Amino acid sequence: DLPLSHWSSALTIKQGFAAGHIPLWNDHYGGGRPLAGDPLAALWYPPTQMLRLLSVKSYFLVTIVGHLVLAGLGMLRLARVAFRLPRLPALYAAVAWMATPRLVAHLGAGHVTIVQTAAWLPWVALTAWLTIGRPGRWAPAFAASLAMLVLAGHPQIAYYGLLMLAGACAWLVVGRWREAGREAALRSVAGLAAGGLLATLLAAA
Repeated sequence: DLPLSHWSSALTIKQGFAAGHIPLWNDHYGGGRPLAGDPLAALWYPPTQMLRLLSVKSYFLVTIVGHLVLAGLGMLRLARVAFRLPRLPALYAAVAWMATPRLVAHLGAGHVTIVQTAAWLPWVALTAWLTIGRPGRWAPAFAASLAMLVLAGHPQIAYYGLLMLAGACAWLVVGRWREAGREAALRSVAGLAAGGLLATLLAAA
């Protein structure tokens, strides 16, 4: 997919930026297709703005390596903070997530946006967990992570991530109710809802 789809989209975006406008149409793929409405182009994903500064080749190198590192750091923090694992097991979890055979296989097939989107899954899980504990403080971070998951360019992974999030949050809110009572659980739900609403607005493009 990298040479067939992602490269032509990135080239069109870079050429549009160089011409001083937002590119809305991709002339390099088939007979042409809308670029702004193509989730795989990830036009509205903030890291895509690196195309303003980098060559297409360098952009893909930086974004792939950067998202693998982002995935590992997210899993490391999730393991340390939410699961309270010691450093070595947490590091093992991070490396295992970065080197998951299915993820590496998708990378080998050139599925760049799968790697981008999957990198945000541990961050979404972590910020949701933190939001349930302290809604007022962590709801904005939860919203930002959730928006990045949606904008990263792969709707299927985002969909499965949202399913994972719904199940995990339901489980954690029930646990919050048992530990801290009904009012604390309702505050957690309000924080998650506020974060979800803000994420929807951020990812509205």
